[in-house]
Amino acid sequence: MEQEYIICVDDELIVVQSLRQELKRDPYFSSIAIEVCDTAVKVLPLVDEILAEGGRIPVILSDQRMPGMNGDTLLLSLREKLPDTLYILLTGFADIEAVVRLVNRQSLHYFISKPWNRDDLLLTVKNACDKWRHARQSIPVIPS
Repeated sequence: MEQEYIICVDDELIVVQSLRQELKRDPYFSSIAIEVCDTAVKVLPLVDEILAEGGRIPVILSDQRMPGMNGDTLLLSLREKLPDTLYILLTGFADIEAVVRLVNRQSLHYFISKPWNRDDLLLTVKNACDKWRHARQSIPVIPS
């Protein structure tokens, strides 16, 4: 079975550590590796490494406001490489323009306000993982 990964991105280290801790406390995520990045720039090499090892990335959670690269820019740049991955935007600000940009490009599964409600966070990420798995099972295999 391929290893699944969830990637959490936020420029505040305490936020990504909290996300990892919240997810790992729930038994649903016990077999999923939770990776964290404190800058958007670190995500691309991490994604390349995971894919090279045969891993799969059902979900990426990204903060919107980060230095160097905003979350919507990051998620749109990952879309070509990871078209099936579901993207969740974290935002402490009402950045409706970023949400609209992602929705219009069909690149946003959901957005979560910071600070988040633990139950909402877990339900949203579980829903995204289940949706990703279901979509993978629905893809017909074409014999070579």
